[in-house]
Amino acid sequence: MFKLKTTRFLLLIIAGLFAAISWNIVPCVVAQTASPSQISAANSSGYQWQNVAIGGGGFVTGMAIHPNVKDLIYVRTDVGGAYRWDAAQQRWLPLMEMFGQSESYLYGIESLALDRNNPNIIYAAAGEYTDSRSRHNGVILKSSDRGQSWTQTPLSFKLGANEDWRWNGERLAVDPNQSNLLYLGSRHQGLWKSEDGAKTWTRVTNFPTPGTPNRGIVFILFDPKTGTPGTPTSTVYVGVAGAGVYRSQDRGQTWTLLQDSAKNPQRGVLASDSTLYVTFDAPGAIKKFRNNAWVDITPATLDSYNAISVSPSNPQLIVAAQWFFNHGNKLFKSTNGGQTWQEIQANHQSSIPWKSNDERFWTSGISSLSFDPHYRDRVWYTDGWGIWRTDEINRDRSVWRNVVSGLEEIVNFTLASSPRSGTLFQGSADIGGLRHETLNGYPPKLIQSPSWMTSDFVSMDLSSNEPDLIVSVGSRRWTSSGFPDPGYGVYSTNDGRSWTEFPAYPNGYRKAQRGRVAVAAQGDRTWVWIPEGENEVPYTTQDRGKTWTRSTGAPAGLTTTVWQWNQPLASDKVDPNQFYLYKNGSFYRSTNSGKTWQATVNNLPRLDMDWANNAWSTIKAAPGLKGEVWASFNREGLYRSRNGGTSFTKLPNVQQAYLFAFGKNPPNRQNPTVFVYGTVNNAAGIFRSDNLGETWVKIDVPGQAIGKDPKFMEGDARVYGRVYIGMGGRGIYYGQPANLATTSQGAASSNHCRLPQLLASRL
Repeated sequence: MFKLKTTRFLLLIIAGLFAAISWNIVPCVVAQTASPSQISAANSSGYQWQNVAIGGGGFVTGMAIHPNVKDLIYVRTDVGGAYRWDAAQQRWLPLMEMFGQSESYLYGIESLALDRNNPNIIYAAAGEYTDSRSRHNGVILKSSDRGQSWTQTPLSFKLGANEDWRWNGERLAVDPNQSNLLYLGSRHQGLWKSEDGAKTWTRVTNFPTPGTPNRGIVFILFDPKTGTPGTPTSTVYVGVAGAGVYRSQDRGQTWTLLQDSAKNPQRGVLASDSTLYVTFDAPGAIKKFRNNAWVDITPATLDSYNAISVSPSNPQLIVAAQWFFNHGNKLFKSTNGGQTWQEIQANHQSSIPWKSNDERFWTSGISSLSFDPHYRDRVWYTDGWGIWRTDEINRDRSVWRNVVSGLEEIVNFTLASSPRSGTLFQGSADIGGLRHETLNGYPPKLIQSPSWMTSDFVSMDLSSNEPDLIVSVGSRRWTSSGFPDPGYGVYSTNDGRSWTEFPAYPNGYRKAQRGRVAVAAQGDRTWVWIPEGENEVPYTTQDRGKTWTRSTGAPAGLTTTVWQWNQPLASDKVDPNQFYLYKNGSFYRSTNSGKTWQATVNNLPRLDMDWANNAWSTIKAAPGLKGEVWASFNREGLYRSRNGGTSFTKLPNVQQAYLFAFGKNPPNRQNPTVFVYGTVNNAAGIFRSDNLGETWVKIDVPGQAIGKDPKFMEGDARVYGRVYIGMGGRGIYYGQPANLATTSQGAASSNHCRLPQLLASRL
């Protein structure tokens, strides 16, 4: 036993020293205990996958709390699927992990519905778009095990979970007295009904109107007191945009418009005494319907109201929220059925450091409010940044805390891994940039100034020879500084600990925006930026953005929209003068720091860069190998050049390369690891090659598809085998060998490690 341990110890020292030599740095990882908010699994390849801890984000559009089971709570999101609350671990569990890339539209949840008679059953109406952005009709998902597995019933029309008005009420409802009866309100096709537990659906042809297109039917409510168990509920309310609120008192045989309801209802709720409360949009109002008459109970003159809830134990206690898609939504409370209101004075306490000091992360587009029937003073709300909760709604000033552990819904644009520190950088929609020193701990602050909180960072690049230098480009969204989306570019010379905005922009003050950026191997020599736009070409700077020079010989319009995901620009990771471009089947090279460009080949696959059809292309240069540049073309496969793009060879065993990345070199090898998300040897999944594509190992996990619109892939530059995948609605995943996961859940945070102690801990 002693000899065996000694041998293992020596092998580990040798492997560690070799890794240090190959990267010219001392390896360092931070040992951490896996957070319970992480989702992980392992397969026969020994890999484990889980989320990088970001801290919520993304639009949580609704909540459903089971009336009879404590802590059985679900939320829906516009692009990130549904989640169930795990009270024991105080985290949210994602419920759509089994759906792969071809079913990514199922992560858009238009509505949720619970069966009050069977707490194991949940329904979800899934589908992201009703227009040409989606080729798929909607689907009704049914689970009999609280979301662990689902059956699917396709619909004959589309749903729009990521369209405007997704903050409205629940369009799907289960009859509380007859569980097999469900109603579904659509955005364009009127009212639908199922009488067999969602197995089949028929249109309710006698319903008077489909409502305003794209808003349609916005909520459905059954009054449980108007029925008995086993028979359909008599009274049903249906809110219809452009018309008002309809009621049936004969189990859907006839429908009557309730006069004076206002034309644009948003959400409705029934109190325990059968009083109906409804919020309205434009002009904003709150009304209650009782004794066949409406009473206007609007708290204040505001443009719109949306979220509303009534205490299950006290029909006079109401909370409601102003609606607009920005921060500062006002909350109101009434203790007398809406006769009088007071604005809720709230203190917000955030567990997410980068959210803690900016009020714009609070009450930002409140979509739902929910009294918890199992806790007397508990109220939840969901909004554009996540989920908040108070346990003291009856106090004069209540404290609200965000509850987002496990809820990762950020749309990721770009990733970068530092070969020196192990730091992971992300650029995302809405929140901008974050720097991750550890993977299980929340970052302390945003990359950009908090005053520009809603930035997008769409492209980042590190200098391979000066890895403390990182450059990122994006835009400042939702501002009024004179441009629709003013540009925003920043750089750091200290591994992202502090950032400096570009002193100048290519086309004038912040007119150049987003696009793609590449940094020379010797970073301060040259940065190349291709701003977004049909007529934009590469620009170069050699003085950290003080002056910019327009390139010649390169094609224009390499990125034309922020939602375009191709990666057409790369720098050689050894030669500081060499850069690469791709467009429409042609490959371009610059050997003079991006000043001029020449086409080297014109016979690569030709893609039209249509983001909606996933016609993506990516070019990347391999670290440590001069002239080693690869290009992926989704269903057209993966290509390799060993001579700086003079010629390319297609890898015969890769049928599809949706994404690919280079990572830390394998032990005892000088070449980088290669990762592919696609199809290799006629099998779909995620793969790793340690020998530049000669052979591949499948590293994805059965049942955890990582399928919600994968957008960007990055190999860890410090940790062999670790790879990151940025998603279009499920944050960032990272996968790594399971034996590594037990000792290095975080990214490296220091260059000063006690290597013998670290190695000894692995014995």
